[in-house]
Amino acid sequence: MKNLFPASFLERLISVFGFLFIIASLNPFFGFPQFDSQPFSTIFAFFFLFLLLIAGKFFRPERELIYSLCFIVAGCFVGILLDNHLNLMSLRAIAGYCSIFLYYLAYEHYLRYFGFPLKIFQFFVLAWILVGILQLIEPSIVSNFVAQRSSADRGVTSLSPEATHFGIFLFFSSWLILIFKNYKADKVNLLILLSALLSILFLAKSSMTFLFIVIAFFFYCAYLFIRKRYLQLFIINYIFILLCMLSIVFISPDNRIFFIILKILSEGFYLFHSDESAFSRLSDIIFPFIGLIENHLLPGGFTSFGKKFYMFYDLMFWPTYQDGKKIMSWTMSMWYELGFFGLIAWLYLLKLSLIKASNRSILETFFLFLLLFSAIPALFPLPIMVMVLLKSGNKIIVTSKA
Repeated sequence: MKNLFPASFLERLISVFGFLFIIASLNPFFGFPQFDSQPFSTIFAFFFLFLLLIAGKFFRPERELIYSLCFIVAGCFVGILLDNHLNLMSLRAIAGYCSIFLYYLAYEHYLRYFGFPLKIFQFFVLAWILVGILQLIEPSIVSNFVAQRSSADRGVTSLSPEATHFGIFLFFSSWLILIFKNYKADKVNLLILLSALLSILFLAKSSMTFLFIVIAFFFYCAYLFIRKRYLQLFIINYIFILLCMLSIVFISPDNRIFFIILKILSEGFYLFHSDESAFSRLSDIIFPFIGLIENHLLPGGFTSFGKKFYMFYDLMFWPTYQDGKKIMSWTMSMWYELGFFGLIAWLYLLKLSLIKASNRSILETFFLFLLLFSAIPALFPLPIMVMVLLKSGNKIIVTSKA
């Protein structure tokens, strides 16, 4: 294809849209307050890839990614036919699934041509934390740009609609920095990571993100055990127990994390009977799976789960029927809405992440895909970037220019 623009002009445009794509990816909820997730990262990813195609710098994606996209498209098409209903919710869901592949390709190309944007990540992690601190003084400081659904007692939301999403952002952005640094953080990054951890505990107060950290700890222990680093394993466990004891002393009893831990210790599984939020998280995993089986693995479509949810009244401790309820789980929404098409697409993404994987990256990949069962939106870009980094094994990352 003959270039319509001078090479230097195209290169600048590619650089600008690549930069805008990264910025939008680190601010996925900032924009129109009527919506939780924003479309800007998808739009910038499309133009970034389109300009690369014009410039002849677009490289062919892996076949596993192509197969996964084909099954997603087929699942969306069959889901619409079986559901016999197309509305804004359906279109947003379809856009979310297509965005997975735009994000994947855009990140892969950005990392190859520009390197990992470490400084941008550092800046926005601190910016999110700063906004969270300011919300302690003025909770509505960003309400004109971000949909906010959480009350102040559940934790601050920063540049996201919920405290949980604030915690998820800090967790994934910190993990990406650690992967890029090969888990050997210098003083600057160590300070940023410590600030993110403290913000998860004391600003976001996100029990789900705290659960992510606990699961990460167990995966790390498994890695040390596989590598036969028993002394290091003992020291890590000792430090973890010590930190848990200190947390009990310093974390306020009003803290959501502290509250959930006490509930688990005192009530066990009965926690899901007494806490609506905990039950909601669990139900968004279990009920879509039951619905998938009842549908004989056929796509459930994008609007039918609300009716399925209503049918589970007799199983529910917190019966709050919502017509058109959205499944708050990255994986289970794909499985239920797209049926076996979504399941196969998910398996291809998993296979793609395991190509030429080391023992450590295998554990990291299974950890990531385990987290994707939780309440992570499809339009949240950072887990896709983790997939790209884990698949690349840092081999395509030449430098960190941005």
